[in-house]
Amino acid sequence: MLQIDPWNLRTFSPELRRRYLKEGLWTDDPLGHSLLEWLGRNPELPYCFWSAKWSQQSTFGQVREQSLRLMTGLTRRGIGKGDVVCMYVPNSIEGALGFNAVTSLGAILVPVAPFYGTKELRFILGRSRARILITAEAPTGGRLETIAHMRRELPDLEDVYVITEEAASVPSGMRNYRELVDHPPVAALPKVDPDSVCAIAFTSGTTADPKGVVHTHRSLVTENRLHMDAMPRQKRGVLVGGPISHITGMLIGVFLQPYRGKPVHIMDGWDVPTVLRVMREHDLCTGQGATVFMNSIFNHPDAGPEDIARLEDVAMGGSTIPIPFVELCESKGIKVARCYGSTEHPSITGGMLTDPLLKRQRTDGRALPGVEIRVVDEDGKDLPRGAAGELISRGPDLFAGYIDPAMNRDQFSGDGWFHTGDIGVIDEEGFFTVTDRKKDIIVRNGVKVSALEVENCLLQMPGLIEAAVVAGPSERTGEYGHAYVRVKPGATAPSLEEVRKHFERVDLARQKWPEVIEVIDEFPRTPSGKVRKIDLRNQLRAKRS
Repeated sequence: MLQIDPWNLRTFSPELRRRYLKEGLWTDDPLGHSLLEWLGRNPELPYCFWSAKWSQQSTFGQVREQSLRLMTGLTRRGIGKGDVVCMYVPNSIEGALGFNAVTSLGAILVPVAPFYGTKELRFILGRSRARILITAEAPTGGRLETIAHMRRELPDLEDVYVITEEAASVPSGMRNYRELVDHPPVAALPKVDPDSVCAIAFTSGTTADPKGVVHTHRSLVTENRLHMDAMPRQKRGVLVGGPISHITGMLIGVFLQPYRGKPVHIMDGWDVPTVLRVMREHDLCTGQGATVFMNSIFNHPDAGPEDIARLEDVAMGGSTIPIPFVELCESKGIKVARCYGSTEHPSITGGMLTDPLLKRQRTDGRALPGVEIRVVDEDGKDLPRGAAGELISRGPDLFAGYIDPAMNRDQFSGDGWFHTGDIGVIDEEGFFTVTDRKKDIIVRNGVKVSALEVENCLLQMPGLIEAAVVAGPSERTGEYGHAYVRVKPGATAPSLEEVRKHFERVDLARQKWPEVIEVIDEFPRTPSGKVRKIDLRNQLRAKRS
């Protein structure tokens, strides 16, 4: 069994614990047990996944029963409290079953984004010390062979289960996923400590390797019950676009819809013609999360007035929400409530549809129930309203810490205050607005990308002296990777196509690839010689304005 203590996770003070319990911000309900309960309330509701090439159509009742069968299979395999199971699958029924079954056993689920390459997967498996990996072959092939090779470096990884319809396609040394689900449903749910770890979400941030963000049953149940449920309520069912391995897709798709008693419809890959077809056939709305989802519909030639009319009021976040985009939505009769959070603290602030228009357009809302926020200077001292500084937060849905103890020491202070690394202001009415990022990250389609990791990959190419990757503003994806490079004398700068081929060879996730390569003679620098990336970002913003 994986021992949690070596991670040196933070603990809540007795005072905070008493307050969260007394005010009803925390319950003792384990996440998995709650998910199974919500599914059992409406067994006939549809539970569907869609893509351009395939679909999976089930019901709440069937998903609940399959989850109980998977629990039996995992139990017989020896998986129990504290053991780590990694899911490296696309948006699918199997991925949803993992949330239900693994967390119901008191085990720890590690969902890995399908756009991560095997480089990231190797790191995550080793860092989390996963005992079991459940995966599927990539559409382009070759993934299973790479996984088989990397197992030599992963002593904790005992078994790899492959989701496939053909037994012959499972490589030697791996097992068919059917072995885990071809069992009778588990007879009884085990008792699970709500304070225990239930999931580790790996996200790329300021570090080159993904960060392991540890959530407990309390934090995720609270997040769904109090904060996700405060989002706009659509009359129609919602088609969810983000990967369920990412915090937003997980919360909106797998958790919120069953909690509200709404059908589950989730896309695997945002293919707009398929999105439009599914929306029309099942009378769905969409657009929550990053701007890319709704923006892609607005700008698609096949989207008619009846499709736009089907879109409803939404909460948007995950990356910067441009004011012109909010104005565009409003002009089409769609109210937008901006929100702000992170994988570590999923919902810190949120706008309400009842807020004044200017507040909804220009701020990220106020602190959500139970959440406390402060804006501080570099010494950690509180700044007056209207002054820009780093936002620190705490609340009942705040994560338990990183699996890297050094990061916990760096990003927590006082009585559980989390340093977000984001810069912003709080106005006199308590509305918060993000104005800049202290962290050197790019938020593309709501997914954090480490600029350092991209720079390191770029500098593996011949002819480059230096590289600096910054976030450029994009109405389509929120942000994009803009790579500035310095070239050795006499050398030729690589073209964007050559860079893409290089990144494909090193198997870096496509989501992280830069979209622009720009040659620069000399970087703006600080007196100590560091590149002033803020100047590069400001240049991009100035060009756009």
